[in-house]
Amino acid sequence: MRRPGSRHRLFAAMVIILACGLGFAAAEVVFQFKEHRDARLDLYEGDGGHWQLDRRLGWKPSIGAFHQRTAEYDITRNVNAQFMNDRAETPADADAIRILALGDSHTFAIGASQADTWVRALEDRLNHTASHGERYRTYNAAMIGYSMHQYLLRLIDEAPRLRPQYVVVGVSFATDLFDLLPPDHGGWR
Repeated sequence: MRRPGSRHRLFAAMVIILACGLGFAAAEVVFQFKEHRDARLDLYEGDGGHWQLDRRLGWKPSIGAFHQRTAEYDITRNVNAQFMNDRAETPADADAIRILALGDSHTFAIGASQADTWVRALEDRLNHTASHGERYRTYNAAMIGYSMHQYLLRLIDEAPRLRPQYVVVGVSFATDLFDLLPPDHGGWR
């Protein structure tokens, strides 16, 4: 013998399950559309600059000058033709001792103007202490959010063209060391 109202409860449960399923399906369609639209635009803004998607690297900065003012800092940045937070190359750079810097946001220098990066400070210090007409030129090929793998890709792309005598990697204990482990071992946070 059936209890009164059990049919109504079963029907209500089925309606709730169906409504949840339709809601999840609708959300998936919206997010798929948004993702497709963002990929089509191929540009997004954030962290004081414009970034473009890159099939190989994931993303890279858009070329040009940017200014960002927050309650915390007021910075300027100029991304050169090689997608570096650096000044443009000159023919005189070929005679300098070239140093390629790789890294993430700490090296790219989010929150600091281009002239105030540790990469530029390294160049200034080396040129200040140089002797016998030596001249040093650093190249800041870092990018916000990059991992060790992306550093390697940047090295593969830039080393044949720049032919650096030295490569310096700005390693951040807070981010890079987590990237060394796969997710099933606690990495990629």
